[in-house]
Amino acid sequence: MQIIYFPYLNLKNQDELDFGDFKIWNFDRKANEYIPDETLRSYIGKLMASNVTRKQPIKDIGVLSIGAVDFRVFNEEEFQLAKEARLLMFVSYISKVNISATGVNGGHYMATSENFTYVTQNFQPESDHIAEQSGFIVRKLMGGYRVDEVTFNSPSFLLTPMRFALDGELIGHLLLLRKKQKRLYRRILRAIDLLFESYFNDPYLSLNARVLLQVGAFEVLLDLPEEGQRRVFKDLIHQHTDNTRETQVKFYSERRGSKVKEKASRKVKWADKFYTLRNHIIHGNAVPIDDFYFERKQRHIDVSLLFFILIIKRLINEKLPRPYYFDTIDWKKTDYAVDNQYGFEFVDHSIMRRLSRIR
Repeated sequence: MQIIYFPYLNLKNQDELDFGDFKIWNFDRKANEYIPDETLRSYIGKLMASNVTRKQPIKDIGVLSIGAVDFRVFNEEEFQLAKEARLLMFVSYISKVNISATGVNGGHYMATSENFTYVTQNFQPESDHIAEQSGFIVRKLMGGYRVDEVTFNSPSFLLTPMRFALDGELIGHLLLLRKKQKRLYRRILRAIDLLFESYFNDPYLSLNARVLLQVGAFEVLLDLPEEGQRRVFKDLIHQHTDNTRETQVKFYSERRGSKVKEKASRKVKWADKFYTLRNHIIHGNAVPIDDFYFERKQRHIDVSLLFFILIIKRLINEKLPRPYYFDTIDWKKTDYAVDNQYGFEFVDHSIMRRLSRIR
């Protein structure tokens, strides 16, 4: 038998999340309903209790089910659905919470990639022994564990958000693309996967790696060509995110060792600096820490989340009968920036969405 579960999802007051082909359900709230066999339920309960934080069992763990809740061994296609569930939850949580969680208390609500990682555990209810397999370069198999004695501790850098919230509208539209626009859906999912890899809270993942992964996410999301990527990236940022009355700023853009004066929106300026940072890393330059900040106010890896979510919504708009998302990114005084100075902020125009639905 086999179970796939998300130990750090922390569903809290959510009973389950239904994605149509699959669902994630809260073990603490739904186990009695979904596992009527008391012996099996007790055994899986011990598996869940082996996941601890500060020596206390983690509550509200999410369990993945595809079709019947029978704990069968999944095939390759079903494992792909597990990965899909991870990415859909991740991007919708980022959209709902992280891009607007600002200020000193924002971290109490945010989640990172660790929260959406899952564990695959094979088991036999008649045996109390389990094994752990880990590693990538070299796979390690460790056995001799008893299910009622072993514990798996959460990392110290794991975030424990105070509430669980997903952008249901975004998930709904992505699942609509899954049915009607398969090619675009797969491209968006591949881009989300790269963003996911960049967004672990693990301090051992370097800034260089995060930047390269995030730029790669935009390259996939925007389907950038093999030549002139930075120029096309800037053009598409302008096309998808600039407002009609965007303030124009002057800045210098690097060109093969020289600098060229440009005048464009501050969003295009960000795109230029972000891709230039990518180029410096790729070419092995010594990159000062200030270059990882846009105008020394916001980290590029934070700003990129805002643009990534907004572009997904704009791509969805293009496939709908009429625009649904009216969100913007504004340059304003915000506690999202260093010293509460001016910076980019995501503005959710949900009222306009409601008016659009009424019309």
